[in-house]
Amino acid sequence: MKKFLCVLLASVMVLTFCACGDIKNDSSSDTKKTSSKTTRTTSTTPTTKYDDGTRWIGNRKVQYNEADEEYVLFFSLSKEQDSDEYIAESGRVHIMIQDESDYTIYDKEIAFDATDFTSWNNSSWDGSRYMCGLYIPRSDIDGSSSASGTLTMTVTLADGSSFDPYNLTISDLPSLTVNIELPSVPVSYTDDEYSYSQLVEVLSLEYDSRTNYDGTASVTLKAKLKLVSKTDNGNESSYVHVGYKLYDEEGLVVASGQFLSTPIAIGEMTIADEYISNLNPRGKYKLTLTNAA
Repeated sequence: MKKFLCVLLASVMVLTFCACGDIKNDSSSDTKKTSSKTTRTTSTTPTTKYDDGTRWIGNRKVQYNEADEEYVLFFSLSKEQDSDEYIAESGRVHIMIQDESDYTIYDKEIAFDATDFTSWNNSSWDGSRYMCGLYIPRSDIDGSSSASGTLTMTVTLADGSSFDPYNLTISDLPSLTVNIELPSVPVSYTDDEYSYSQLVEVLSLEYDSRTNYDGTASVTLKAKLKLVSKTDNGNESSYVHVGYKLYDEEGLVVASGQFLSTPIAIGEMTIADEYISNLNPRGKYKLTLTNAA
């Protein structure tokens, strides 16, 4: 009878330990996923760990390295939750970045293997961490209407097992810049705004853009102008003018006007600015210059 009770007690201990191995953890920092090829070994020794094909993912973070102008996406893999015994595997990561207006500015899948895993150090960590580091050049990310956004990463291992999508806040996103096709310079135009005619040379053109709080964009056009000659044979300083038109992708004129300089004499140069608002921050535009009359 005593022998029977001992056998029964041993059986209960084995069943209890096996059940504990199936407990799922819903931690947001560590997620358990099971491989499609699952194998399990059991033992009556409580210190024995299971190898059932499960993997845990953790240490998910993204940081921007300003010196290299690139982002590094990190994550670690292990066979046990909250374990310091990390592993390296191969697979792929689907990465999507959206700005605060939910516009997708990056969408790409990056493959990784064991060579992408190494020990990383950080002053905020206790020691080093063995993680996969994937690089995202800043130049590969489209312009953002906000300085920060959301990076969504989905890791799939080589055996087909996949982890749930995970969101990270990403900062230092490249600013959205309105696309304006500028005419070739240098080029000369006639200014007939006065009783006499002036020849004005446009030496250079550039623009700055900004995204406004209402979602529109504004640009400041800058033209470097030189007064080449004037028909009144005088050399008194005078204002110079160069006309312009800005077209959208459909060929519609969205803005027109003149670059107006401060008074300059023949041979002198200056910068003339023009401010244009209410543009589509993701639109494409074309600037043309005209004679002033």
